[in-house]
Amino acid sequence: MCNVTSYRSNHNRLKEYLKNKPLIMDPPIYEVGTRLSISLLFGLVAILDIDEVKQVYTFIAYFEASWKDPEVSWNATEFGNISEIQLDRNSVWTPTLFIGNGVDRLRVFDGLFDYRVESPGYIIVSTTDIFKVTCSINAYRYPFDSQTCGLRIVIPFQEPWDFHAMSLDLPLQELFATDNEWYLHGKSGVEARVWNSSGNARVTGPYTFQVADFMMTLKRKYVFYIVTTIFPLFLLSILASFVFLLPASSGDKMSYLISIFVSHTVFLNYVNESMPRTSNSLSLFELYLSFVLSHCCLAILATLLVLRAYTNWQHHDQSGNRVSSLSELTNILKPELFKVHNSSLMKPSVKKGNTSKGPRRTRCYMTLGAIFFVLFLTSAVVFPVILVVYL
Repeated sequence: MCNVTSYRSNHNRLKEYLKNKPLIMDPPIYEVGTRLSISLLFGLVAILDIDEVKQVYTFIAYFEASWKDPEVSWNATEFGNISEIQLDRNSVWTPTLFIGNGVDRLRVFDGLFDYRVESPGYIIVSTTDIFKVTCSINAYRYPFDSQTCGLRIVIPFQEPWDFHAMSLDLPLQELFATDNEWYLHGKSGVEARVWNSSGNARVTGPYTFQVADFMMTLKRKYVFYIVTTIFPLFLLSILASFVFLLPASSGDKMSYLISIFVSHTVFLNYVNESMPRTSNSLSLFELYLSFVLSHCCLAILATLLVLRAYTNWQHHDQSGNRVSSLSELTNILKPELFKVHNSSLMKPSVKKGNTSKGPRRTRCYMTLGAIFFVLFLTSAVVFPVILVVYL
């Protein structure tokens, strides 16, 4: 009990000692021309979501900023060997760090964060929070794509600070595991770098500011898309080719193709809802979907051509004679309507032809269907292979 009381007494005494420091609320720069070194530490905790349509990346991360201020140092032996203490965030100076690509907020330390002060004078400000940042989505290789997104820290003015960025590999992702379609690519997956950017303003003239990037390379889990989208589209394109093997007398060719075309439109709506609206490059998957739709439309046109040829050849009788159009019309209408007319109208006028043309026309019809079948089946198989080569 005495040890607890002694610790609290030393703790309160140390806190009052630090609060009485006159320069603790000012930046620790005491000479003109000197610069303050600030270390930034970033560690990814969990990936929450990537919204491809809105191009927003949401994640949980640990962020830390540390620097040294000799004014807040103390001798630990004078305060019961206390080497570290937590202070109120309004009692110590904090650098203003802006999120350059933030969505819901502009400052890093805008919510709950911890202040830790160590006896040598090191001040450590840390927070574990949910960050929402913009992310430019490149959907060229969707759904086999990988995106580079992350947190960008910006100092907009010419502050006398020097950044040093580092990434931290936290073993917390298994504890915060989420059912997400993205995962970190590589061992660490986080790249930290600091670079300078400059510009020229009309009022203030040229300016320079520092940027600290903590970029993460995220890769998509594509098995789900293969099973639910790509493979069914491939099967539909294959099935569309088999329409030329159906006999024309069955009457199901067009209904067969229309059913496949409607299935394609369902997949088109699904992809349109999941793809980003402002992608700089055309996705290979969208290109494949356009090919499948065009493939089906061309199959419909080719089937119309085959049915038209079959209908024209059906106008010839089995002996190779061509039935006149007037005879076809009288066969459709009721014969009773023509009893009052000249009996010659009821007699089909035929033109005799070569009896060997019937089998020849049948072979031509079968050959035309076989040619279309091979052509469409080959294109349905070869085009996906070409796209895979470009991946």
